[in-house]
Amino acid sequence: MNTVTLQGKKYPIKYGRMALIQVMKITGAKGLSELTKLDALGPDKWGDFVLAGIANGCKIEKVDAPTIEAVNDELDENPSLYMDAINRLGMDITPADKPVAEGN
Repeated sequence: MNTVTLQGKKYPIKYGRMALIQVMKITGAKGLSELTKLDALGPDKWGDFVLAGIANGCKIEKVDAPTIEAVNDELDENPSLYMDAINRLGMDITPADKPVAEGN
């Protein structure tokens, strides 16, 4: 699983179904096709977006998630964390290439 570092500690990040539900609420998107609304998400909501992926990853890995304050503190120091999280979202919702079996 992918990880992000907050205040020197690594946390798993995964945009699974529960994280996507949170992201859709944050952005006001009604479906995955409307996730382009992330482009217009204000910096005041970046922490909520990042935490959605981290909280889901922590749930899967059965570890405690950081607080929203810790995420926002990290974003103050490292705003590129938001773009990293957007890239992870893209990786998590993009279907993996299926291998082509010989003879098909």
